[in-house]
Amino acid sequence: MVVYRVTVVMILFVVWGIASVMAAEKREEILISTSGNMDISKNGGHVWIKAFMESLKASEIAVNFYPGSSLGKDNARTDLVQLGIVQVNMTGPQEINPYSSVFYQLKMPFLFDSDTHFRKFWEKTDFIKHVNEELKDRNMRVVGYASLGGMTGLFNTSHGITKIEDLTGLRLRALDSIQLAIINSWGLQGTQVAWEEVAQALETGVVDGYINPPLVPIMFGHTNQIKYFTDIRLGVSQRVIVVAADWYQNLSRARKEAVDKAVVAGQLENARWERMMRTKEHRILQEAGIMIVPLTKEERQSFVDKTKAYFAQNQQSVVNNEVRDWIKDTRSGGMDK
Repeated sequence: MVVYRVTVVMILFVVWGIASVMAAEKREEILISTSGNMDISKNGGHVWIKAFMESLKASEIAVNFYPGSSLGKDNARTDLVQLGIVQVNMTGPQEINPYSSVFYQLKMPFLFDSDTHFRKFWEKTDFIKHVNEELKDRNMRVVGYASLGGMTGLFNTSHGITKIEDLTGLRLRALDSIQLAIINSWGLQGTQVAWEEVAQALETGVVDGYINPPLVPIMFGHTNQIKYFTDIRLGVSQRVIVVAADWYQNLSRARKEAVDKAVVAGQLENARWERMMRTKEHRILQEAGIMIVPLTKEERQSFVDKTKAYFAQNQQSVVNNEVRDWIKDTRSGGMDK
């Protein structure tokens, strides 16, 4: 039995949503939701959504778009997808993790060499097929992902980090238990802070930095506090595109083909944006007053070794052999065809 998170706000959304869906069905509109106000210059998720909607409109399919978390935060919008009220939603990976043990494995650090490696892993293996098999009882289907730019690195307010020993004394914000474990593996104590409170935490010294992709301080206005970025390439930062599974399965052949075509358009445009941003992200940070601290191959490997040793010792690595094989097979020149 599926158990949903029910709140007064959720009930209001359901009442409103049923009316919206009935009206949308008459107009054959697709309800699309996401977080953040549209900014295609800095937000790869918005690049994906824009291309997706333009493709649908070119196929003469009407869309009803709700940006800026106007339908609620990620968890509320996920509930709306599960209930069939919203057909297409862009959300964070944390909304998929509780329902898919396969998807959860992507939380582990230092799995992928680059964004290109991850994209090949996503497109060339049966990863998403396995994820969607686990999601089918939740009325969710993952159809794509949107890169948010370069791989995650370490931001801080104090000084440049070139080796693990340089971290001594820093307090880092952790997103979740996995990031807490990563920070602990470096000999530090992490602090879990809600994202909405991070700016104040940086200002007051509650935390001295965080782990995020390169453009985050620019997007969220943290450049007055954040002054250093160490490019450790910990993992891939992404948003996930989820559709209501029952809605998708019941589409006519023509409309399903149009939706699939729009997904491809979103993936291609996001990949183009990602390639373009590789040459711009560091310059954008530098222009905002953030110093880029490069790591040598040996220095980065020390972070990798210490982190993986900690996870192995504490039995926190959950990557199974099948996923490991997919990662290995798509590394470098693997599975090119």
